Amino acid sequence: GSLVQGVRKKQDPSTPKRNPSAFLLFSQRRRRQIMMEFPTLSNVDISRMMGKEWGNQSPEEKKPFMEKEELLRAMYKEQMKQWRDSLASPSPGEPTPVP
Repeated sequence: GSLVQGVRKKQDPSTPKRNPSAFLLFSQRRRRQIMMEFPTLSNVDISRMMGKEWGNQSPEEKKPFMEKEELLRAMYKEQMKQWRDSLASPSPGEPTPVP
């Protein structure tokens, strides 16, 4: 028989979006440059090239992307805290549950 796989609970659309990784921040900047230099490369080849470049970067070269990731992660964590707090507190006009 056939099994249903990959069924996930739908995510609340008001949930804050997770921060991008340092590699993703690097990729967003570098992808355009690679596409201009090598217009015939496929997305798979561009991604492979970016992965190799990222792996060959020194810690000093990765530092600006790592720092931005840390900043965005802190903002995401704060947004998630506020979002969770908003779910826990009753909406205006709703009765407060009695313990």
